[in-house]
Amino acid sequence: MILLLGITFILPLQVFHNVVANYFYIYFSIAGDRFYPMANLFNTFFTLILIPLSQIPFIYMAYQEANHYDAKFGEIYGHTLENAFPVYVKGILYGLLIIFGMLLLVIPGVILAILFFCFPYAVVIENRKWIDAFREAYHFGKQHFWGLLGIIFLFGLAEWVISIGALYGSIYLSFSLPAVSMIQNIINILFIPFMAFTITYFYVNEVS
Repeated sequence: MILLLGITFILPLQVFHNVVANYFYIYFSIAGDRFYPMANLFNTFFTLILIPLSQIPFIYMAYQEANHYDAKFGEIYGHTLENAFPVYVKGILYGLLIIFGMLLLVIPGVILAILFFCFPYAVVIENRKWIDAFREAYHFGKQHFWGLLGIIFLFGLAEWVISIGALYGSIYLSFSLPAVSMIQNIINILFIPFMAFTITYFYVNEVS
């Protein structure tokens, strides 16, 4: 079921992200080299929006399993669609907040990212809406900052190492650009559910 959710939910988000990111990279490369860093900024912003969105079905699935309930595929999808819009809107605010922090200095952006990272968990698990989700995420992030940082860092590092290895392997085997992009998407499909499950169990154990 996890793989099916990844293919039907994460993959379309990843493809959409790739299309939008490539558009901005092409646009700013035409505009001139001095504008190229703007493409990285937009890419980061859209990534920060899509990461919370892509975790929704797996947060719900992990939460139900933590409560010894086997959620059905349709139920998971229904709950995902129900929470997608609130998480999307909050994801925009989350992305803007972190981009602002990173423009000041990198470290404030990282701190803000960790402090508010669990807002989709507050939405899905505790049914917190709008500002309450950020408030709950902030309290959790403040109390468990180093634990969250450690989990996110380890998953990020592992994904980065595997992605770099896959990239060089793809170049060595002379894969086409779409094939390389698809390999990166598959890696995300595997890592995002694993990370969402880990953080969900961590969240549930600490909140309960």
